[in-house]
Order: sequence, then structure tokens, then C-alpha cells
Amino acid sequence: MVVLIVLAGVAASILVIARRGDAQGQRVHDAATQLVYQVPAGQDPGTVVAAVRAEGCDAVAEGARVVIACPGGAKLLRRRMRAAIAAAPLNFEGDPAPKSDIVFEDEHRDL
Repeated sequence: MVVLIVLAGVAASILVIARRGDAQGQRVHDAATQLVYQVPAGQDPGTVVAAVRAEGCDAVAEGARVVIACPGGAKLLRRRMRAAIAAAPLNFEGDPAPKSDIVFEDEHRDL
């Protein structure tokens, strides 16, 4: 009986966590404005997501792309998100990422 109660609790916890993740992804994709960043080869997209979230914005990784929700408008947050991404480490071990220009998909620059 105790085992069933524990299993039910674990199942309920997993559902709550899954729904929270789905809701966060939905907020990012429902945002009127978003920034999309292509993470360079070799860098863990998770470190970029973590850096953006530390700045208070929602973000999700889609493969090597990071989609950032900017409900206040991309123009207002672009500089802050660029700085956060530039400070993101290469991996979760803290290795420094090589310095490069941070370019979002909606920007057209000749690098």
C-alpha cells in the first residue's frame, strides 16, 4: 500500500514538472516578439538558455537554436540578451566560450 502511495506521488510530480516545461515552451512560442540565436558548434545550448533565464527571460533550446521570449519587444531586450549570451560558458563545466559576434536570426550582418 505504501509503495502505491509513493508511486502515485512520483507520477504526480513528473506530471507537474512536464506541464511546467510545456507551459514555459508555450510562453516562448506565444510571445509576440522573440529573438532566435543559432548556438555555434561546440557550445552547449543549455548554457545559453541558462544565461538568458538568469537575466529573467524565458528561453528554450530547439537543437542548436535558442528561442528567447521578449514580451516587452526584441528591441528593448536585444542588447541585454546579447550580453547574456556573450557571457555564457561553453559548457556546464564552466569552460569559456570562444569570443564571437552574437547575431540573432532576424539581423542581417556581413560578418
